[in-house]
Amino acid sequence: MQCMRYGYLRSMDNTWTSASGARPAAAYARHTGTLRGVVRHELVARALRTHLPAGPARVLDVGGGDAWQAVRMARDGREVTVLDPDPEMLERARRRLLGEPDAVRARVRLVEGDGEDAPRLAGGGYDAVTCHGVLMYLRDPGPLVDALVAAARPGGLLSVMTKNAAALALRPGLERRWPDALAALTAEDGDASGSRTQPVGTQPVGTEPVGTEPVGTEPGGTEPGRTLPGGAEVGTAREGAARERPVGAGPVEMGNVGVPTRADTVEGLAALLARSGAETVTWYGVRIFTDHLGDEPVPPDVDRVVDAEWEAGRRDPYRRVARQIHLIARARPRPTG
Repeated sequence: MQCMRYGYLRSMDNTWTSASGARPAAAYARHTGTLRGVVRHELVARALRTHLPAGPARVLDVGGGDAWQAVRMARDGREVTVLDPDPEMLERARRRLLGEPDAVRARVRLVEGDGEDAPRLAGGGYDAVTCHGVLMYLRDPGPLVDALVAAARPGGLLSVMTKNAAALALRPGLERRWPDALAALTAEDGDASGSRTQPVGTQPVGTEPVGTEPVGTEPGGTEPGRTLPGGAEVGTAREGAARERPVGAGPVEMGNVGVPTRADTVEGLAALLARSGAETVTWYGVRIFTDHLGDEPVPPDVDRVVDAEWEAGRRDPYRRVARQIHLIARARPRPTG
């Protein structure tokens, strides 16, 4: 295990690092031990196992925090760099690594710094770049997405998870918090930021509903020039629009860790990735059946819970109402000469 510290933090643009008086790292640790926290981690890990290249690989985990996913990947023989701006989260990562064998610890490097500086702080040419649960804390996700794609090798995997702007009213509704549900719906209807890029109910970016392709493949890729619902083309028509305005900068709510968060749509995030040089190949919904259960402890049959969430999260209509969206993309070849 190596630990490095670099540069300055853009804390004013990040609600996690600028939280006054709050300790989001402690709140996050508590959340990780609940059913909702375990479901999130297990679903992300399952998607990574499905899409990561086989055998040894170099992985950059931006916002990897306490190294939960990094340790999983290192156990499988991958070299993982965790880049995170929060020293308390990195300290939790160090403690987690102390319980691992020497061979696993040797495969993990911890770097303190901003994700927007990833190519400078952590280098490039990674076989995979992951970023889970980070964009929601950023006022403008564009610079970070640019950095994620820049850190990946051509053809490298990108795994990005954030909050689903299309379903912000679902949790408060299921919890019978009717004023909050109405507020989320009203904010969604009145959002003029451009985060909603197509009508609700039209076919999303990436994979078609399960049943049209073999399980375990990366179906429905978004090649440059492919027309999306709404008439735009990946990597072309939406690029200018993505540069003109932040994606998903609309409804803001207080998150589980006690700081404000924002959300993205699948289509908006896919357009942002395309502008940065990556093509979305598929996407998953994360937490559909369990998101409204608060701090419920982990039950003995948690494996069945995760199985049900996994199956729902990779097919319509269920994934559309998930709390979080998880996009899998690949970096395009870069121009030479």
